[in-house]
Amino acid sequence: MAKVIFSKDDPNSVYKIARDDDFLNANKNFDTTSYELIDISADDFTQIKLSNKLVLYHDGADVYFAESNHLNDPQANQGQMPPEEPNGVPFVWYSGDGDELQVYINSLDAMFENYLKGNSDKPLGSLVATYKAYLKTINLNDVIALNVSLEQYANDQGQEPIHPLELI
Repeated sequence: MAKVIFSKDDPNSVYKIARDDDFLNANKNFDTTSYELIDISADDFTQIKLSNKLVLYHDGADVYFAESNHLNDPQANQGQMPPEEPNGVPFVWYSGDGDELQVYINSLDAMFENYLKGNSDKPLGSLVATYKAYLKTINLNDVIALNVSLEQYANDQGQEPIHPLELI
């Protein structure tokens, strides 16, 4: 089963996600006894990974989610940028000039670079390096009108995306 990993004493604080126990154990850089690991379905994991669901909290047995809104229409959003996701990962929608998308790609690049410094030899390391290289090939002129998440877009293009919460 897939996992959502929460801080031990805070059911609202998402730490990471993992696709299954084997992948978690092969890649983790933390002591799981310091965290609350809650099982979720493979479909829920995929929807989080693709930024189509936001993890809100858990009640000790179940994880609660919100659906993401990937509107590319500032009027629909009353001209406001959406808030950060509850877990601190920025939620991004694209206003049409590519600036927000480039900022998000740059932030992912920095996160991935930092992750790879100590984890390039892990199974997740090669996936991160591949996705990082893919992001550099994106032509912003082709994608600034996205009405899906960047992760969903990459997946639709046949590239396995890596969500920041997967950096275990």
